[in-house]
Amino acid sequence: MAQAPTYWSLAVADIEGFGKRTDTAQRTLRTDLRTAIAEALSAQGIDTSATKTEDTGDGVILRIPPSVQKTAVTRALTGHLNAELVRRTMAPHPVHEMRLRLALHAGEVAEDDFGIIGTDVNTTCRLVDAKVLRDVLTAAARAYLAVAVSRTWYEAVIRHDHEHIDPNTYHPARLDVKELHDTIWIHVPSLSTPPELPTYESESAPSTPWEPAGVNAAAGARTLTVHGDQYGDTVMGDKHVGTEHHRGGEQR
Repeated sequence: MAQAPTYWSLAVADIEGFGKRTDTAQRTLRTDLRTAIAEALSAQGIDTSATKTEDTGDGVILRIPPSVQKTAVTRALTGHLNAELVRRTMAPHPVHEMRLRLALHAGEVAEDDFGIIGTDVNTTCRLVDAKVLRDVLTAAARAYLAVAVSRTWYEAVIRHDHEHIDPNTYHPARLDVKELHDTIWIHVPSLSTPPELPTYESESAPSTPWEPAGVNAAAGARTLTVHGDQYGDTVMGDKHVGTEHHRGGEQR
């Protein structure tokens, strides 16, 4: 029997090229993904015991309760997660390359005997699977993470210029797939502009009382200025290099 829907912050992560790996590599990557996410949440002071994770085979759907601020979720799953991915590649022992697409949204989620359901779950999955996000990660050859956020998330969090969340590094793109026709925002940690991002056609997007950050930048030259925000002991720059409950409050 389906339970009444409740409100959650939603994140979906997907490992690039997962199906091309051997079974052994896939098992390792699945473990490493969960470890990286748990470490990123803990680094932001988020109690991971309150989060819920659904397996998708090549990724996860993460639910975070509304008691956790969206600003904290954003910092954890952009800056701190990127730092964890970079740190992982610098390990003294060999590791399988792991590059992620990640989507952030929020809304109502219901559960039944088979798992979680809801339009907002579908929306988050559409974002992480968007061709524009796939193309950006492919083009950002030195990056380990590309992020798409929904209009809901952008309006609630990104555009307000909170500490360690720079709206100028989030650039708009159109998403027209199945039932979803809206503007989303793309971000690659450490890059000011995601590479290969199509020119944004603002006239096709629903009107808003404010101009989305990055419209002019997205339509102009593709500068790739590296930012030097520091998370933990990793400086982010141009560096080469089923349900589970986690254990792990909010810190700025």
